[in-house]
Amino acid sequence: MIRREIPISRQQALTILETYFEEFRNIHITALDRFHQIILEDFRLRQGTVSGIIHDLIIDEVRMVFQGRKGFRIVEENNGFYIVINSALFVRFKRLNEFLLASNQLTERVQRFNRQMLIEDDIPLLRNVIPDEELVSPNFANLNVGYHLDETSSRIVRLFVVCPQGETRNRWEHCFYDESELVATVATIVSFESRTETQTPQPNVKLKDELSKDKDDETKS
Repeated sequence: MIRREIPISRQQALTILETYFEEFRNIHITALDRFHQIILEDFRLRQGTVSGIIHDLIIDEVRMVFQGRKGFRIVEENNGFYIVINSALFVRFKRLNEFLLASNQLTERVQRFNRQMLIEDDIPLLRNVIPDEELVSPNFANLNVGYHLDETSSRIVRLFVVCPQGETRNRWEHCFYDESELVATVATIVSFESRTETQTPQPNVKLKDELSKDKDDETKS
């Protein structure tokens, strides 16, 4: 069994990922738009079914965006889907629960992933995309890029990248998209623009007749 005792640090991971956060956001929003295009409004689905369809659409978008891209390798075998970024980050795409833990069944493979582990059976699966010396390197981490939906499952409200440490907690978490912060920022800009517009001072311009009257008043005094 191979265990990465010291995964790549949070700062190292975020330095690699920050370039792709905007693309991750667009992938999730596009996938959700596609979901609502193919599902009738009055057709009720179980929550698990909704999550499964959205997940499949997200994976489809990830393939289209990153397949063949330099620095990215897609691993898709044994009912699993991961992308490997810069031979350093092993990334899954998951719906997260309120504790920012991935919502999926605890299979042996999932448990290994959550515990930052690889076992020898995984190595043939990955050898075609990762050099052996990098595969066993501690400078490597398993991460989840995950989302929260609103109550109606109609909008992405938050996106996170998290580094799991076992089944019940994360080593670290980072929110890279929060709709409420975006709305608050837009509201502040609109408020500032409105306030500026209403408080714009009027130019101090006098008509010719008013100037003449002022001059006569000065002469009389």
